Amino acid sequence: VEWQMGNRAAADSLFREGERRSREMIDQAPAENESYVDLARIASVRGQVDEAIAWMKEAYAHGRRDVGLLRLDPPLENARRDARFQRLLQQMEADLARMSERAPKERP
Repeated sequence: VEWQMGNRAAADSLFREGERRSREMIDQAPAENESYVDLARIASVRGQVDEAIAWMKEAYAHGRRDVGLLRLDPPLENARRDARFQRLLQQMEADLARMSERAPKERP
């Protein structure tokens, strides 16, 4: 909100704190993928699309597959405009489809 209202200094302070906490979480629990997404969100809002996509690739490498949320998450809007982000979402969807095919079918 601070960023959107033009209060860049306050927003930047909040972003730095969020980055610090997310990096701490990654150091403590690297398999936990939400921190990677948090870093992607911060980068995307800042307009750092390359960095946002790099963090999303890390989230993907650590098991992130919730395509529906990622397609709608407002802070990821800048990154979503990039074809690389769209390809990553397509990879996630393909993974989910393969998992669904391999899952045991329910019996009537």
